[in-house]
Amino acid sequence: MWARALAYGKFGGPEVLELIKVWTPEPGPGQVRVKVRTGGLNPIDGKLRAGVFSGGLPVLTPARLGSEFAGVVESVGEGVDEFAAGDEVIGIVPERSGHAEALISPAEFLAPRPQSVSWAASSAISAGGMTAYGALGEIDIQTGDTVIIHGASGAVGTIAVQLARLWGADTVIGTASEENHDYLREIGAVPVSYGPGLRERLSAVVPDGRPVKMLDAAGREAVADSIGFVTNPASDVISLLPFVDEEFGVKFNILRYDGDVLRAVAALVADGSITVREPTVFGFDEPAKAHELLDTGHTHGKVVYEIG
Repeated sequence: MWARALAYGKFGGPEVLELIKVWTPEPGPGQVRVKVRTGGLNPIDGKLRAGVFSGGLPVLTPARLGSEFAGVVESVGEGVDEFAAGDEVIGIVPERSGHAEALISPAEFLAPRPQSVSWAASSAISAGGMTAYGALGEIDIQTGDTVIIHGASGAVGTIAVQLARLWGADTVIGTASEENHDYLREIGAVPVSYGPGLRERLSAVVPDGRPVKMLDAAGREAVADSIGFVTNPASDVISLLPFVDEEFGVKFNILRYDGDVLRAVAALVADGSITVREPTVFGFDEPAKAHELLDTGHTHGKVVYEIG
């Protein structure tokens, strides 16, 4: 079947985005074809479009975008028993073909769509959930820990706050702009504002005598102001941003595609243990507007396309 898909034929700003027609075949063994309802954007989408990782080489063919999606199963390939036509699913595609009206996904990277959230919010679970789960696992959250999460109001940060509390952290401190503080309190974090004076503000809320661990989704300035609170930075601090690990001698986390983790996070959303912030939604017919907001780096939760 033919479907519209988001692509870019050259590097640049949001204006280079276009909708093209692509052929979506029948699913092969272990695959599922999904009619996409919504697609979630991630910072990497804007960086790829802008050519940040191009090394100066041009785009040779129209390049696709998007990894997170939510939709309805249209058909399944041989050996797929866990899904059937009509099932509502969330998922992630490693090859970045998620922003399209239809797609082929490995069944292993799908999970039942939590009925507790909207279609838009369903596209804010996969990447953020797997990243938060993996990163917190690497710094081994234990009962009684204090956890500082920089960038706590983003898609990764909001899930990380809730996972840290579920895994036993006694105090979770989330740094974010002041307009996001009420939301962070709702999900169990102690909010602290970014900017000059961060170290002093953290000193006022970090409890004495307890292990402190840190997840960074904001960047070097926040880490520089807070790493002194962590006794063992090499094992207890992890950053999602490149070069922070090298400068401060901490761990670096990248998204690892893990279907078991995706399904575990989806189950926590489904039973209400984790809530998902309602995203900012844009129509698929005007793709540049979503990327304009994405490029600011100041979004309230996820940016999502309404596709079908």
